Amino acid sequence: MDDKIRTLIVDDDADAQEDVGRLVDRYAALQQAGTCETALGVPNALRSGDIDLMFLSVEMPELSGLDLLESLEAPPAVVLITTSGEYAVDAFALDVTDYLLKPVGYPRFLEAIRRVEDRRSRQALRDAPVGDASISPSGMAAAPENALFLPADGALVRVRIPDICYVKANGDVMEVRTGDAQYATHTTMTDLQARLPSGAFVRVHRSFLVQMDRVEKIKDDALVLGGTQIPIGPTYRQALLDRIQTL
Repeated sequence: MDDKIRTLIVDDDADAQEDVGRLVDRYAALQQAGTCETALGVPNALRSGDIDLMFLSVEMPELSGLDLLESLEAPPAVVLITTSGEYAVDAFALDVTDYLLKPVGYPRFLEAIRRVEDRRSRQALRDAPVGDASISPSGMAAAPENALFLPADGALVRVRIPDICYVKANGDVMEVRTGDAQYATHTTMTDLQARLPSGAFVRVHRSFLVQMDRVEKIKDDALVLGGTQIPIGPTYRQALLDRIQTL
């Protein structure tokens, strides 16, 4: 069985593409599955092939790597590659696995790949059959009866999913807010979103996931939940409107 990590390299610089390609070829667990010279070609590439990992340049014409990520509903693991460190905060808000500066050396490349493999291992653990409850490496645990166990005060607290109003990303910490409490867990928005019912929760901003049943009001650029205003990201607005029309 071929269990290699299939990679897509996205960069408008042909030399940079070749450099990353050589790094990929040096690591036995990776397999090149294609290249794109612009971000505009990525959606088709993702639809046509089983891509596990994307090496994505930030600075590209027409559509930047960050703008592309905001537009993708379910991107694969992403390692951003850029010439500047100024995008780091925005990058990790988009759940990227790592962030590399050009030119990329092999030791730093290996560190990024180990992070990719670690995340894949944690995802496999979460997807494995479990009993009534199982604690994940992130500190969260699956719970029966439509609930999650979240860390709080040195313990795991059972939180009913219907009680969750929204989730806010703060770096690599997810703040889970209920009507009267807040819990912080070290994970990613993608990982946490995968644990919540997709029919109930909607991503409305790169840093916010909301439970639609908790929405009280929708303004031009914000939602109101329990008196709190949640911004609506431009790239998420149409999907939100489409969802509202189906309610």
